Amino acid sequence: PKRTGGADAYQALSFQQPAGCHEVWSFIQRAIQPHSHPDASHTVPLSVLPLPSLDTLNEICNHLENDVAFQAKREQVIGDCMNATFLDKLYRVFEDAEDLELRDKLTTLWHIVKKMVMTC
Repeated sequence: PKRTGGADAYQALSFQQPAGCHEVWSFIQRAIQPHSHPDASHTVPLSVLPLPSLDTLNEICNHLENDVAFQAKREQVIGDCMNATFLDKLYRVFEDAEDLELRDKLTTLWHIVKKMVMTC
């Protein structure tokens, strides 16, 4: 839905078909591909963010909302967000939350992805 007018304006993105979600996910993966490590077996440890899980979503969201205000932390957070392992786990958490119909977790995931797009 899209509502216009004043400070309470908001927009939402939703997909009726799984193909729409997969299309956006593929776009994100292609966008970060140049930043990925050439050796797919090599995983770079995260510097700020915890690995995504249903239990760490709120912590990740807090980091994205607070740490990006500080330039040094901002660069670390962006690096973590572009980490292939982080993105893979985030996608798996999304699938789990959707399968379990955990609306609060899905809402938090939406905030995380929105902040990632706005920050990176």
